[in-house]
Amino acid sequence: MQGSFVPYVTQSINKNVRVARPTSYEKQLAAFLRQRRGELTFREFARKVGLSASSLQRLELGEQNVTLKTIKLITERLKVPIREIFPE
Repeated sequence: MQGSFVPYVTQSINKNVRVARPTSYEKQLAAFLRQRRGELTFREFARKVGLSASSLQRLELGEQNVTLKTIKLITERLKVPIREIFPE
């Protein structure tokens, strides 16, 4: 598979496979979600933020693009300002 994944930066493993690496913003979101989830299961925390458990897991791993709509949902459900997720 060739091509790029925007806004991801890609890293070539071999000439036939490209793997997307999370951007700085995705890493910040992932760290925020992991910290806020604490001891809750993916399912419990996903219910709290209004996402599916699988989507939450992919966001925590930086494997899923996040939309502005999803960021808005997360900030509203957790009652946090966006600058708490993305302080820089």
